[in-house]
Amino acid sequence: MLSRLLPNALHAGLKQYEIDSDCSAETSNERSWRFYDFYDRRFGLRRWKQVLQNYHVGAMTSIVYNDGFASTGKELDGPTSVSGGEVWRLCKAGRLREAIQLLGIIKQRGLLVNSNTYGCVIEHCAKARRFEDGKMVHKQLDELGVEIDIYLGNSLINFYSKFEDVASAEQVFRRMTLRDVVTWSSMIAAYAGNNHPAKAFDTFERMTDANIEPNRITFLSILKACNNYSILEKGRKIHTIVKAMGMETDVAVATALITMYSKCGEISVACEVFHKMTERNVVSWTAIIQANAQHRKLNEAFELYEQMLQAGISPNAVTFVSLLNSCNTPEALNRGRRIHSHISERGLETDMIVANALITMYCKCNSVQEAREIFDRMSKRDVISWSAMIAGYAQSGYKDKESIDEVFQLLERMRREGVFPNKVTFMSILRACTAHGALEQGRQIHAELSKVGFELDRSLQTAIFNMYAKCGSIYEAEQVFSKMANKNVVAWTSFLSMYIKCGDLSSAEKVFSEMPTRNVVSWNLMIAGYAQNGDIVKVFELLSSMKAEGFQPDRVTVITILEACGALAGLERGKLVHAEAVKLGLESDTVVATSLIGMYSKCGQVAEARTVFDKMSNRDTVAWNAMLAGYGQHGDGLEAVDLFKRMLKERVSPNEITLTAVISACSRAGLVQEGREIFRMMQEDFKMTPRKQHYGCMVDLLGRAGRLQEAEEFIQSMPCEPDISVWHALLGACKSHNNVQLAERAAHHILELEPSYASVYITLSNIYAQAGRWDDSTKVRRVMDDRGLKKDRGESSIEIDGRIHTFVAEDCAHPEIDAIHAELETLTKEMKEAGYTPDMRFVLHDVDDVQKEKALCHHSEKLAIAYGLLKTPSGTPIRIMKNLRVCGDCHTATKFISKIRKREIVARDANRFHYFNNGTCSCGDFW
Repeated sequence: MLSRLLPNALHAGLKQYEIDSDCSAETSNERSWRFYDFYDRRFGLRRWKQVLQNYHVGAMTSIVYNDGFASTGKELDGPTSVSGGEVWRLCKAGRLREAIQLLGIIKQRGLLVNSNTYGCVIEHCAKARRFEDGKMVHKQLDELGVEIDIYLGNSLINFYSKFEDVASAEQVFRRMTLRDVVTWSSMIAAYAGNNHPAKAFDTFERMTDANIEPNRITFLSILKACNNYSILEKGRKIHTIVKAMGMETDVAVATALITMYSKCGEISVACEVFHKMTERNVVSWTAIIQANAQHRKLNEAFELYEQMLQAGISPNAVTFVSLLNSCNTPEALNRGRRIHSHISERGLETDMIVANALITMYCKCNSVQEAREIFDRMSKRDVISWSAMIAGYAQSGYKDKESIDEVFQLLERMRREGVFPNKVTFMSILRACTAHGALEQGRQIHAELSKVGFELDRSLQTAIFNMYAKCGSIYEAEQVFSKMANKNVVAWTSFLSMYIKCGDLSSAEKVFSEMPTRNVVSWNLMIAGYAQNGDIVKVFELLSSMKAEGFQPDRVTVITILEACGALAGLERGKLVHAEAVKLGLESDTVVATSLIGMYSKCGQVAEARTVFDKMSNRDTVAWNAMLAGYGQHGDGLEAVDLFKRMLKERVSPNEITLTAVISACSRAGLVQEGREIFRMMQEDFKMTPRKQHYGCMVDLLGRAGRLQEAEEFIQSMPCEPDISVWHALLGACKSHNNVQLAERAAHHILELEPSYASVYITLSNIYAQAGRWDDSTKVRRVMDDRGLKKDRGESSIEIDGRIHTFVAEDCAHPEIDAIHAELETLTKEMKEAGYTPDMRFVLHDVDDVQKEKALCHHSEKLAIAYGLLKTPSGTPIRIMKNLRVCGDCHTATKFISKIRKREIVARDANRFHYFNNGTCSCGDFW
């Protein structure tokens, strides 16, 4: 009955439709659409499906327009073709699955729809992220032999491109017999968007060879392929074509040029393009702000942001995210807060992407509490929100137990709220376990990753390996490494790094020799390992081998070796590295220059350090701090204060390290008033809350000046509980000024905090010995022995012909020790004739005077100086380094030696540099 009624209804509907509309004035597609709208309102979609299922096309062909169907070649002979209008309607209504099912029904009935209908479905599959459905539709039209025309082909290329299936997009492109500018642009976009720049440029050239003129979409697509310096020249050629076609003024194309030049490292050219633009929108402003931010030109980025506001352009979420991403250090916190206030004013804090960027910014600026406040205010959170917050607690600045507990509480909450952790989340959790040494929790995560199949991911395997390695579980780390399939150079380098950090250089050497591929990072690790071990000769051997194998040292190589030269007072070697840095064009690098300042300062060449500092074109806070610390080490307190004033004049913001360096410099120079003033400025002018290290510096300042009671009162007035460093500063002052009672109180406080602090026992024992209280000194030493505590061995070193020679007290191991002892005997005789008297107070054993004098004569610093006198030309400076504070008798003896032998002697001890010349010391006997 229904099959008889529906045809009549169709005819009636069409008749009414023709009466109601002027069909001749419309295109066939528009007429088809209007008919389907009319029919659906009149009879409902369900009946249309019944038409397809129950009515033959022979009866329908009289009412369906030619544009609405395709033919298999059998004209009106059975069920061969049908209109696709209903499929279009379903797609338009967001009912994609029904549209695909309808296509299936059509196919089952042996019918066809035209290629445009398939193109429409493919487009909607791309929009809905339905990859499998789209592939199924493509397969269906291939089975039916539907010709891939321009519209369908373009739809398929865009579809496969969106799902990163470039190979399938290529197949479609090759099958197309007709291509328009959209086809070529789509294929270029597919290549550019999926990291195939060479193919994108090749396709662009083929397009122009085929006399197809590129349009703005083509340029927007090809410019995306120019994403690194290696293809900058190709990008410049595209820019030339853009100019020739008069499209440089197009806002979208100009913005793409800005992005291209930024990604290729040409920020200045990007700025030129921007400044030439006659019209700018929020996207172009955001692009240039983002370009400057990514190139660490933060001042310029924020100036452009101000100009954008002045131009009346309202920033969008992307603008704010770009600025927030640039605020990724503690120094940038205030800028980040300011951007946050602007975001709040515009009501964008509820935008999830912006909120996630805020969380990340605060975490990277070490303000995890502010990040948490935003996180807690979010009404909806995605996996990025949770991962960012977990990453905040994972960072190295938060190593307390509460932080690792918080990480796992967040993980549990995340799961309860139905958000499943992804790879990034697990990476952050593993980093947290690594930073906090949370081995057991790390094992739990490893077990979970094994269950869900994530364990096989190479990045996660490396993170698991690092967690075990840094938590000290070498065996488990080795097990993870052995199970890694297709180990790449990163995995091998991590394996090497584990042994380097454990100080196991023999295992590191073995891994290094077994590495199938080495890179600069692995060479740098080996160099760092031997540098930390104090083997400067091996460091330079590795540097030579590295260059011989074709690897050019980079900034990390140079910085690592400079730090080693500084630590070992290896001036001559340090000068060689400086020359290497100049040759490599690295001298202007801010970090390298800062390392040079540190090296020269530690090697006693503060004037050379200042020369490097003055040549720097871009000095950051770290560089200023290095120079200030250099002056402090050399006791040049006034120079440090003057430099600090210049720093403020140049509007460079000091940080906590700056204030520590300046107050320490004042302390070593006896500048009490200046030190007090800087401590005041810290709180009142810079609005910084002093940390315990700053209080420790102030105690040291007062203590060195002999104001012991004032120092103790200062400690008692502290708003926070004093830590070991504060009390230790007071204890050191007590030793210098022979205050036994106060020393006992200071030692008592330290040992309450850390009963196994060996240095305290040594200092207190020495104070008793200096006061002649030998019984008390012995008792303290006995307590040390009972507790198994060991004294740090005093060592003095000197560099001769590029090799570091190290001595200890009473040393007999050096191959030239007999000659050294003979030189010391001669020196002692000459010094006594000049008025030197050995200071027996610095022999910390209750023995007779003859034994005490012999012990003093063979102190490590005297052995090093004697060796320097034997091995260096007459009249040249002697430079030695001691790992502990130089003893008073050696300090006096060195003054005599400098006068008798007419030598400048530079001694670096644990506190500062001493310049001995003609019987005086630069410290003025104040150290």
